[in-house]
Amino acid sequence: MVLPLFIPPVVFGAGALERAANGLSPLPALAFLAAYVLFASVVTPFAGAAAIRNAQG
Repeated sequence: MVLPLFIPPVVFGAGALERAANGLSPLPALAFLAAYVLFASVVTPFAGAAAIRNAQG
């Protein structure tokens, strides 16, 4: 269930590395990675609260 959440950072990180290795700017891939991190940091407290409410019955 959690595995799909790990795929975007791997893809964007690999894209940044590939662009840097080819001499291009890795900033576009890093911007997507930063956006994913910001989105995850906003959603995480709500998901955690929902999980705790669900576990309590």
